[in-house]
Amino acid sequence: MLTGHRTILTEIEPRFFGNLVQWRNDKELNRYINQPFELTMELEERWYREVYCEDDSQMLYVMLDRATQNPFGTIGYVSFDAQRKTCISARLMAGERKYQGSPCLIEGLVLFFDHLYNDLGMETIYSHVVRENLASLRIQRRFGFRESEGPARFPEHLNDSVFPMVEIVGTRTRYEAGRRKVMELLEGVL
Repeated sequence: MLTGHRTILTEIEPRFFGNLVQWRNDKELNRYINQPFELTMELEERWYREVYCEDDSQMLYVMLDRATQNPFGTIGYVSFDAQRKTCISARLMAGERKYQGSPCLIEGLVLFFDHLYNDLGMETIYSHVVRENLASLRIQRRFGFRESEGPARFPEHLNDSVFPMVEIVGTRTRYEAGRRKVMELLEGVL
């Protein structure tokens, strides 16, 4: 569990499945993810049991509003490689609309990236975003992500959507510079 002033990140568990099913089936929220089916509780439970719990290279956090304990979004990583000090940031979703772009969401991202860079020792973090998803690209750029130069490190993830995607890359150095700016903006509201 990662705890901030306004936000808590806690690992996915069955009590959050209802929220995730609702968010991932919302046509507006899921328009950039490749989910050509309706997610059900049964499918979520099977994924959790057969995929998530069996794969140490991934983590999915649920973001909670610290004041209310209400879940409002997700963030996680896949392809975690401690030896290469790399992973892929994935599954960013502000499931509750009032939290989109909010201080709680921004603080959740700070907690997440601080954990990856400082606690887990990551040097490079990749992310794959639909080119048209300007909100996601904008928020990740604030944290130092830039479009990958040269061939994609994880080209297979560029097909995770039916929409054209881009691989973006974050480094510890760029994150620290971006984090300072983000924290200046958050100071007045935290």
